[in-house]
Amino acid sequence: MARQHRILSKKMKSSKECDTDPLPRLQFLLDLQSWISHKILEGHEIILAIDANEDSMGKLGWNCPLQYTLDKPISCKEHDGSLATMMVSCGLSDPLLMQHAHGTPPPTHSRDASRIDYILVSNLAL
Repeated sequence: MARQHRILSKKMKSSKECDTDPLPRLQFLLDLQSWISHKILEGHEIILAIDANEDSMGKLGWNCPLQYTLDKPISCKEHDGSLATMMVSCGLSDPLLMQHAHGTPPPTHSRDASRIDYILVSNLAL
């Protein structure tokens, strides 16, 4: 994580995008969300398997659109960095949650009952 922080910090400060220390996890989600949204606009169907290390069950995300750029980091102060907000913003659905609409889906974490691993699909892929 320290290496990613150094690389990201150097890249963001050199492009004058950010004068504060970057948050690698947040930056990853912003970059991923903007790329997925871009691909959906191009007509691609998305199936995303992600070890998110975040339990998004019961969390409400909101629509926070991002502009995709290839050569500079995405920045957005309104994004909360949650998987739930990325899902809402990209229009991604959780098919496992849809299969367990009347109950709780199985946990994906061995030490407790949380879900931290996801397979998400665009509405086109349903």
